[in-house]
Amino acid sequence: MTPLTGPWLSEDEVIFHRMNSFHCQRVDALAAGRSPLDKPEGGVLILHLIPRSCVQGRGRFDGAKLKEHGGTIPVLGEGIGCTRFNVDGFLQYAGKERVRAYSQLFRDGRLEAAMTGVALTVDRPPNRVLLRDTDCEMAVQQAVGEYLRFCKAMSLLPPVHLFSALVACSGVRVWTDRRFFDVSDHAIDRSPLMLPDIEIDSLDADPTKLLRIWGDSLWQACGMLRSFNYDEAGNWRPRR
Repeated sequence: MTPLTGPWLSEDEVIFHRMNSFHCQRVDALAAGRSPLDKPEGGVLILHLIPRSCVQGRGRFDGAKLKEHGGTIPVLGEGIGCTRFNVDGFLQYAGKERVRAYSQLFRDGRLEAAMTGVALTVDRPPNRVLLRDTDCEMAVQQAVGEYLRFCKAMSLLPPVHLFSALVACSGVRVWTDRRFFDVSDHAIDRSPLMLPDIEIDSLDADPTKLLRIWGDSLWQACGMLRSFNYDEAGNWRPRR
Protein backbone atom coordinates (compact mmCIF):
# COMPACT_ATOMS: atom_id res chain seq x y z
CA MET A 1 0.00 0.00 0.00
CA THR A 2 1.43 3.36 -1.01
CA PRO A 3 1.77 5.73 1.97
CA LEU A 4 0.09 9.13 1.88
CA THR A 5 2.55 11.82 0.87
CA GLY A 6 0.70 14.93 1.99
CA PRO A 7 -1.72 16.16 4.64
CA TRP A 8 -5.42 15.57 4.24
CA LEU A 9 -6.19 19.06 5.53
CA SER A 10 -4.44 22.40 5.36
CA GLU A 11 -3.32 24.10 8.57
CA ASP A 12 -6.28 26.51 8.38
CA GLU A 13 -8.69 23.60 7.94
CA VAL A 14 -7.20 21.74 10.91
CA ILE A 15 -7.48 24.82 13.15
CA PHE A 16 -11.08 25.47 12.08
CA HIS A 17 -11.96 21.81 12.61
CA ARG A 18 -10.61 21.98 16.18
CA MET A 19 -12.62 25.11 16.98
CA ASN A 20 -15.80 23.79 15.40
CA SER A 21 -15.42 20.41 17.14
CA PHE A 22 -15.08 22.17 20.50
CA HIS A 23 -18.23 24.18 19.76
CA CYS A 24 -20.24 21.12 18.70
CA GLN A 25 -19.12 19.07 21.70
CA ARG A 26 -20.04 21.84 24.11
CA VAL A 27 -23.45 22.36 22.49
CA ASP A 28 -24.12 18.63 22.78
CA ALA A 29 -23.08 18.73 26.45
CA LEU A 30 -25.40 21.65 27.17
CA ALA A 31 -28.29 19.98 25.32
CA ALA A 32 -27.71 16.92 27.53
CA GLY A 33 -27.84 19.02 30.71
CA ARG A 34 -24.10 19.12 31.42
CA SER A 35 -23.56 22.84 32.01
CA PRO A 36 -23.86 25.42 34.81
CA LEU A 37 -27.50 26.00 33.79
CA ASP A 38 -29.90 24.37 36.24
CA LYS A 39 -33.12 23.71 34.31
CA PRO A 40 -33.04 25.45 30.93
CA GLU A 41 -36.47 26.80 30.04
CA GLY A 42 -37.65 28.72 27.01
CA GLY A 43 -34.80 27.57 24.82
CA VAL A 44 -31.07 28.30 25.12
CA LEU A 45 -28.69 30.50 23.15
CA ILE A 46 -25.07 29.38 23.38
CA LEU A 47 -22.11 31.43 22.18
CA HIS A 48 -18.43 30.58 21.76
CA LEU A 49 -15.69 33.12 21.02
CA ILE A 50 -12.38 31.48 20.21
CA PRO A 51 -9.20 33.32 19.19
CA ARG A 52 -7.26 31.28 16.68
CA SER A 53 -4.16 31.66 18.86
CA CYS A 54 -5.90 29.63 21.60
CA VAL A 55 -6.00 26.65 19.25
CA GLN A 56 -2.57 27.11 17.72
CA GLY A 57 -0.74 27.07 21.05
CA ARG A 58 -1.09 25.77 24.60
CA GLY A 59 -1.03 29.08 26.47
CA ARG A 60 -2.78 29.30 29.84
CA PHE A 61 -3.70 32.24 32.07
CA ASP A 62 -3.92 32.14 35.83
CA GLY A 63 -7.24 32.73 37.51
CA ALA A 64 -6.35 36.16 38.89
CA LYS A 65 -5.60 37.50 35.42
CA LEU A 66 -8.79 36.03 33.97
CA LYS A 67 -10.80 37.72 36.70
CA GLU A 68 -8.94 41.04 36.42
CA HIS A 69 -9.51 41.47 32.70
CA GLY A 70 -12.58 39.29 32.19
CA GLY A 71 -14.74 40.63 34.99
CA THR A 72 -16.41 43.14 32.64
CA ILE A 73 -17.62 40.45 30.22
CA PRO A 74 -21.36 40.31 30.95
CA VAL A 75 -23.31 37.25 31.83
CA LEU A 76 -25.02 36.65 28.50
CA GLY A 77 -28.16 38.77 28.38
CA GLU A 78 -27.86 39.77 32.04
CA GLY A 79 -24.97 42.13 32.81
CA ILE A 80 -22.46 41.53 35.62
CA GLY A 81 -23.38 38.59 37.84
CA CYS A 82 -22.07 36.38 40.61
CA THR A 83 -18.54 35.05 40.15
CA ARG A 84 -16.49 32.06 41.16
CA PHE A 85 -13.56 30.01 39.96
CA ASN A 86 -14.02 26.47 38.69
CA VAL A 87 -11.83 23.81 37.16
CA ASP A 88 -12.28 25.34 33.69
CA GLY A 89 -11.33 28.89 34.69
CA PHE A 90 -13.46 31.90 35.70
CA LEU A 91 -17.26 31.74 35.76
CA GLN A 92 -19.88 34.50 35.98
CA TYR A 93 -23.51 33.52 36.36
CA ALA A 94 -26.98 34.94 37.00
CA GLY A 95 -29.40 33.30 39.43
CA LYS A 96 -28.42 31.80 42.77
CA GLU A 97 -31.16 29.22 43.21
CA ARG A 98 -31.45 28.44 39.50
CA VAL A 99 -28.69 29.56 37.13
CA ARG A 100 -30.38 31.06 34.06
CA ALA A 101 -27.32 32.43 32.24
CA TYR A 102 -23.53 32.34 32.48
CA SER A 103 -20.26 33.36 30.88
CA GLN A 104 -17.32 30.98 31.27
CA LEU A 105 -13.76 32.07 30.55
CA PHE A 106 -11.54 29.06 29.96
CA ARG A 107 -7.92 29.06 31.07
CA ASP A 108 -6.63 29.53 27.52
CA GLY A 109 -8.83 32.63 27.05
CA ARG A 110 -11.72 31.29 25.00
CA LEU A 111 -15.27 32.17 26.07
CA GLU A 112 -18.45 30.15 26.40
CA ALA A 113 -21.68 31.97 27.22
CA ALA A 114 -25.28 30.78 27.40
CA MET A 115 -28.67 32.21 28.29
CA THR A 116 -32.06 30.59 28.79
CA GLY A 117 -35.48 32.03 28.02
CA VAL A 118 -34.72 33.03 24.44
CA ALA A 119 -38.32 32.25 23.44
CA LEU A 120 -41.63 33.07 25.08
CA THR A 121 -45.15 31.75 24.73
CA VAL A 122 -47.66 34.46 23.84
CA ASP A 123 -51.15 33.76 25.18
CA ARG A 124 -53.08 35.05 22.21
CA PRO A 125 -54.89 32.79 19.75
CA PRO A 126 -53.33 31.06 18.03
CA ASN A 127 -50.79 30.55 20.80
CA ARG A 128 -47.26 30.93 19.49
CA VAL A 129 -43.78 30.44 20.87
CA LEU A 130 -41.81 33.47 19.69
CA LEU A 131 -38.12 34.30 19.62
CA ARG A 132 -36.87 37.17 21.77
CA ASP A 133 -34.88 38.34 18.77
CA THR A 134 -33.96 41.82 20.04
CA ASP A 135 -32.74 40.46 23.38
CA CYS A 136 -30.66 37.79 21.62
CA GLU A 137 -29.04 40.29 19.25
CA MET A 138 -28.31 42.75 22.06
CA ALA A 139 -26.84 40.04 24.31
CA VAL A 140 -24.42 38.83 21.63
CA GLN A 141 -23.39 42.38 20.70
CA GLN A 142 -22.57 43.21 24.32
CA ALA A 143 -20.67 39.97 24.87
CA VAL A 144 -18.61 40.38 21.69
CA GLY A 145 -17.75 44.01 22.47
CA GLU A 146 -16.47 43.21 25.97
CA TYR A 147 -14.70 40.07 24.82
CA LEU A 148 -12.74 41.96 22.15
CA ARG A 149 -11.59 44.37 24.87
CA PHE A 150 -10.59 41.35 26.97
CA CYS A 151 -8.51 40.01 24.07
CA LYS A 152 -6.65 43.33 23.83
CA ALA A 153 -5.87 43.29 27.54
CA MET A 154 -4.67 39.68 27.38
CA SER A 155 -2.68 40.17 24.15
CA LEU A 156 -4.81 37.57 22.35
CA LEU A 157 -4.41 38.30 18.66
CA PRO A 158 -7.13 38.16 16.01
CA PRO A 159 -8.78 36.55 14.23
CA VAL A 160 -11.47 35.55 16.72
CA HIS A 161 -14.05 33.00 15.58
CA LEU A 162 -17.65 33.26 16.71
CA PHE A 163 -19.77 30.11 16.90
CA SER A 164 -23.34 30.00 18.18
CA ALA A 165 -26.35 27.74 18.45
CA LEU A 166 -29.93 27.56 19.68
CA VAL A 167 -31.03 24.56 21.75
CA ALA A 168 -34.65 23.50 22.40
CA CYS A 169 -36.02 26.13 20.01
CA SER A 170 -37.61 23.87 17.40
CA GLY A 171 -40.99 25.30 16.42
CA VAL A 172 -40.15 28.86 17.51
CA ARG A 173 -41.20 31.69 15.19
CA VAL A 174 -40.16 35.33 14.97
CA TRP A 175 -42.48 38.27 15.61
CA THR A 176 -42.49 40.29 12.37
CA ASP A 177 -44.98 43.05 13.29
CA ARG A 178 -45.89 43.50 16.93
CA ARG A 179 -48.63 46.03 16.22
CA PHE A 180 -50.75 43.47 14.38
CA PHE A 181 -49.35 40.31 15.97
CA ASP A 182 -47.89 39.12 12.67
CA VAL A 183 -45.40 36.25 12.93
CA SER A 184 -43.20 34.43 10.45
CA ASP A 185 -44.84 31.78 8.30
CA HIS A 186 -42.03 29.36 9.14
CA ALA A 187 -40.48 28.19 12.39
CA ILE A 188 -37.07 26.94 13.47
CA ASP A 189 -36.97 23.36 12.23
CA ARG A 190 -34.30 21.64 14.36
CA SER A 191 -32.53 21.40 17.68
CA PRO A 192 -29.76 22.09 18.15
CA LEU A 193 -29.67 24.78 15.48
CA MET A 194 -26.09 25.62 14.51
CA LEU A 195 -25.86 29.20 13.25
CA PRO A 196 -23.20 30.18 10.68
CA ASP A 197 -19.78 30.98 12.13
CA ILE A 198 -18.23 34.45 11.83
CA GLU A 199 -14.54 35.35 11.65
CA ILE A 200 -13.65 38.61 13.42
CA ASP A 201 -10.48 40.05 11.92
CA SER A 202 -10.10 43.16 14.07
CA LEU A 203 -10.33 43.69 17.83
CA ASP A 204 -11.56 47.23 17.06
CA ALA A 205 -14.61 46.03 15.13
CA ASP A 206 -17.97 47.67 15.89
CA PRO A 207 -20.07 44.78 17.27
CA THR A 208 -23.41 46.19 16.08
CA LYS A 209 -22.25 46.47 12.46
CA LEU A 210 -20.17 43.30 12.59
CA LEU A 211 -23.10 41.23 13.84
CA ARG A 212 -25.66 42.28 11.27
CA ILE A 213 -24.94 39.02 9.44
CA TRP A 214 -25.51 37.16 12.72
CA GLY A 215 -28.88 38.84 13.24
CA ASP A 216 -29.83 38.03 9.65
CA SER A 217 -28.98 34.35 10.14
CA LEU A 218 -31.12 34.26 13.30
CA TRP A 219 -34.13 35.53 11.36
CA GLN A 220 -33.36 33.32 8.36
CA ALA A 221 -33.75 30.31 10.66
CA CYS A 222 -37.42 31.40 10.85
CA GLY A 223 -37.72 31.80 7.07
CA MET A 224 -37.16 35.57 6.91
CA LEU A 225 -34.66 37.37 4.66
CA ARG A 226 -33.07 39.58 7.31
CA SER A 227 -33.30 40.97 10.82
CA PHE A 228 -35.87 43.73 11.15
CA ASN A 229 -33.74 45.25 13.91
CA TYR A 230 -31.34 46.64 11.28
CA ASP A 231 -32.18 49.36 8.80
CA GLU A 232 -31.18 49.32 5.13
CA ALA A 233 -27.91 51.11 5.92
CA GLY A 234 -26.89 48.40 8.39
CA ASN A 235 -27.58 50.45 11.55
CA TRP A 236 -29.03 48.55 14.50
CA ARG A 237 -32.37 50.12 15.39
CA PRO A 238 -34.11 47.62 17.70
CA ARG A 239 -37.87 47.47 17.52
CA ARG A 240 -39.96 48.38 20.53
